[in-house]
Amino acid sequence: MAMELDGHDALPPPPPLRDAGADSDDTVVSSVVSVTRLQTGLRQLLATSERLTQHPAMQKVQVLITSGNEKDGELDEAIRAQLQALAACLVHGELRVLLVTHLRPFLLDLMVRLMDPALQLYEEEDGDDSTAVAMKQQRYLECSDNMKRSEHIAAALAELLAFLPPTNTVVQQYFLTTPCFFAFADVAAMQKQQSDATVKRLRRIASTACRLLRLRSLELTTQWNWTAFFPLSFHEDTQVRWHAARATALILQMGNAQRNEFLNGLHVGENAAVGGELPAVRQIELAEHRANVIRQEQVIALSVLQEQQQYEDIGAASRVVPFHDSLKSIFGVVVPTNKLHQQQPSLEEASTNPLVPTPSTKRNLQSLAIALGLKRPILVAGAGGCGKTATIRELARLSGNDDLVELHLDDQIDSKTLLGSYVCTDIPGEFTWQPGALTTAVLAGRWVVVEDIDRAPFEVLAALMPLLETREMVLPGRGELLVAHSNFQIFGTTSHGHQMPKGFQESVWTRVNVAPLADVEIEEIMLTRFVKIPPQVVTTIMITYNVVSGKTDEAIGGSAQLWSETRRNYGRDFCLRDLLKWCKRIYRFCYYAAGGNLEAASSGHDYITEDERMRIVVEALDVFCAGIRDPTTRLRSACALGAIWEVQAEKIEYYLEQHKPHVTFNTREVEFGRVHLPTLSQQAQLQQSDRPATSSVVMTGHVLRLLEKMAAIVATCEPALLIGETGCGKTTIIQHMAASMGQHLVVQNLNIQSDSSDLVGGFKPVEIHLLARPLYMDFVELFTTTFSQKSNAGFLNVVRVALEHKDWKKLVKGMRKAIQMAATKLQTSNGRGQENQGAGVDGSNKMMTAGASPSVLGDRWDTFEAELVRFERQKEQAESHFAFSFVEGVLVKALREGHWVLLDEINLASSDTLE
Repeated sequence: MAMELDGHDALPPPPPLRDAGADSDDTVVSSVVSVTRLQTGLRQLLATSERLTQHPAMQKVQVLITSGNEKDGELDEAIRAQLQALAACLVHGELRVLLVTHLRPFLLDLMVRLMDPALQLYEEEDGDDSTAVAMKQQRYLECSDNMKRSEHIAAALAELLAFLPPTNTVVQQYFLTTPCFFAFADVAAMQKQQSDATVKRLRRIASTACRLLRLRSLELTTQWNWTAFFPLSFHEDTQVRWHAARATALILQMGNAQRNEFLNGLHVGENAAVGGELPAVRQIELAEHRANVIRQEQVIALSVLQEQQQYEDIGAASRVVPFHDSLKSIFGVVVPTNKLHQQQPSLEEASTNPLVPTPSTKRNLQSLAIALGLKRPILVAGAGGCGKTATIRELARLSGNDDLVELHLDDQIDSKTLLGSYVCTDIPGEFTWQPGALTTAVLAGRWVVVEDIDRAPFEVLAALMPLLETREMVLPGRGELLVAHSNFQIFGTTSHGHQMPKGFQESVWTRVNVAPLADVEIEEIMLTRFVKIPPQVVTTIMITYNVVSGKTDEAIGGSAQLWSETRRNYGRDFCLRDLLKWCKRIYRFCYYAAGGNLEAASSGHDYITEDERMRIVVEALDVFCAGIRDPTTRLRSACALGAIWEVQAEKIEYYLEQHKPHVTFNTREVEFGRVHLPTLSQQAQLQQSDRPATSSVVMTGHVLRLLEKMAAIVATCEPALLIGETGCGKTTIIQHMAASMGQHLVVQNLNIQSDSSDLVGGFKPVEIHLLARPLYMDFVELFTTTFSQKSNAGFLNVVRVALEHKDWKKLVKGMRKAIQMAATKLQTSNGRGQENQGAGVDGSNKMMTAGASPSVLGDRWDTFEAELVRFERQKEQAESHFAFSFVEGVLVKALREGHWVLLDEINLASSDTLE
């Protein structure tokens, strides 16, 4: 797995976590973040620094660290107390370096705890206490000033970012929710005579701003209003002016020539220092250079120390450290979650996970989690059907990024679909900017998965390149520069053997290879997800899958060549997705629904009955043989499947050609052979009971077998593609099944002229009364909620008559009057409510009885007024042109209402419509 670092400002992740993706031993991963590892590092830390033992926060947990005899139930609380104390020590420079050196695997957790507003912080006491100096002791005072607190935390985060750049996302989220750390600059500007303590705070503020902007200038320049910070560039103190001037140059994005001119004008530039005019400037530059050199040496020494500590305590059986609620451990790799204090079950603890934690799955998730920390685009590669997208979805679920955006690209897509374009509105001649899916994700900080990125055209790759390289994106036609949200992450997937298109720069990606599952792991998945399937059945299932997919040449009866021909006839190879589909059907129809007796279906016997074998083979025929075009090849393949399960060829042939499933109806369900489907209405039983002779469907053997196949597809929620000659009854069969279940079926005939708006929706010309009707319905509901319907019956009747007579001017006038009445009533209600609240009087009225407060009703009336303004504009345009409205397509309506959709003649539709 190739993982490259991003230039000089990137730092490799901790070595134990970097190797986790390639090491199959879970002990190595767990020992890195174990309680034993924490306690070992803590003892080394206390032995190194005497000042740490003097810190008030550490004194509270000294007894917990030294005793080591906590009860099992109290151990987690003790560990959390230790981590809280260590986090409070991060604000002190000397202690911060020691913590990073000895406890780097836990640094992300310490940083998150440092950002917690409830954490009690301490600051070093200023003074010349000769006794304390003689005893080499340092006194600490509690930091109760919120301004000072934010300054200390920002200074600590600025230095920690230099050690661990991947923590930028956590730091950015903290700055988004807290006031700016330089607010004290406004207070200091009002002081005529600044004390030494004030100047010291301003130095800390200026140096913190300079360090943060050097590391993350793009994100922080727009984070706060820097107006209060700019005057520090003209401060009397040279050190304050030196850092503030350089920070200001970064904020204003000055060029080199402009920056040098600005610094020289403030007497803090290089020329002033070289000329010796200001020796203090030279001292500041030397001190800053020395600090950078020391920091780099610490980073190098830190990496060497971590390599030495990598295999410590591997054999120790220790529990994992209880991390902060906003962090998640992905099998030893700690990643931040998207939402603070989000509680989600871990992969090890959840009982209903979509992924079974096999060794390969763990390694794949670890590799993705490590690559995620590098904050670079991630290219996930692997064989087809190995679980690339499923692994990304699981990582997104664990990290709190459930709003994952998946983009499926092909050679027909253009960059406007991803970035955005101007689209028409319901007002003729009016256009508005509609951001694309990628633009929306960039601004909102959502994860994006670009499926099969190797199929993307050059135009799309060129549009993505600035975003991939600099996390910036220019919108075409608008000239607007967008900076990606700190939580934004883009993934790309590609299959092995697919050649990357011309112009694809793989160097900007972090490549993660997803390992395919071994046969033993696939069996583990089946036994875990389908617990009622006996182990001996699972073993035979794996033998069958290896034969049909071509993984083994030792096919029964020399059928290896047959299945090779079958796959060519089928048009694709079989993968793990087909195997899981087969297992789902076996579980559903053989061991779950068969007689409703789960225990009897898996009674623990060591043999498979003939009836069970036949049921399993029937499901295999639908999955692996139903799509074979040639009837002869389909029959031979079916018999080959039966041979694996020791089912006679005569039975297979009888099932395929002569079997007649029984079809029965009752008030609650419809039975098609082995499949039982619930009805959605009692009318279905009345319509279909004992089917009269006038039925348009004759129940021949072929029709009955096809109905049973379709019913199985419906029961397992699988999409179905029916292929056959024109007029053979494909549509009729589906209509008959939908009517039997009382299900509403939407039929959409496709052709070469079909457009995507027919399925999804689009703006279409409509008559004005079709726009007025929903507006009137909303008006009546809102009016009766606000006012008495009985007292205003005459007014409502006038509005109704105006709608019926299509008197739009009178209709709008009446609605405008109602808006004014509502505004007056709500204003009066708000004033009376405040008076009654002070006097303790019950101010219930029509609005309160309707369950709506005046503020809620006010928002609803404002929304209605905006809709009324839009209706007026549509009415004016309709007088000379047409009125337009967005009309939902059949697919959107079906998704919203739960209907069935039949896309008839789908092969005639254009590729753009299908995409």
